[in-house]
Amino acid sequence: MIYRVIPLEGFLNLEMIQVAKHINGKVVVDFRKTLLENDVLDSSSANNLKRKVGILLKRFAVLDEILIDELANADIATTEFITFYSVLKNEKLLFDFLNETIYNNYIKLKKYITKEEIDSFMIEKARQVQEINSWTEDSKNRMKNKVLEFSIKGGYLKKEKNDYTIIFPSVSKRTVEHIRKIESNELVSMLFLEKGI
Repeated sequence: MIYRVIPLEGFLNLEMIQVAKHINGKVVVDFRKTLLENDVLDSSSANNLKRKVGILLKRFAVLDEILIDELANADIATTEFITFYSVLKNEKLLFDFLNETIYNNYIKLKKYITKEEIDSFMIEKARQVQEINSWTEDSKNRMKNKVLEFSIKGGYLKKEKNDYTIIFPSVSKRTVEHIRKIESNELVSMLFLEKGI
């Protein structure tokens, strides 16, 4: 996991599902070649396709066969959670936001996050992490918006008038049980908003 600016990176849940359906149960020797040559993804240009493939490569690298099968066959809420999980496993800023803002508020029985808390999170991250501090203000704002967008699409936040309500993501039993087996207790507690870290 690293801190990086990803403002052009979309959530890509539909593309995650399309790829999972295409590779589910198959042995894929060259993931990049499979995606580029088999017309799995919709794209507006060759550059757009290459960008999507690059994003999907890093996301699928953290998923095992069971999560790929769930991504291919589960309900939409579970696929959105798995997509969020794949981003979280790659992007340290999203991991920190889930841990330090969503999870910490939830276990303190505070069921919402204010815009001020989100701004404070970004200011504090810039103080703590040189990489983030070196980003332009525009990049910091775009990343703040990206973290919020992904947290909403991942099933953790719901936008209200002046703040965001913390909600529990809807996830299939199979996915929950599998993640409990493969992840640390700390990450499981964060992902499923449970006390125990």
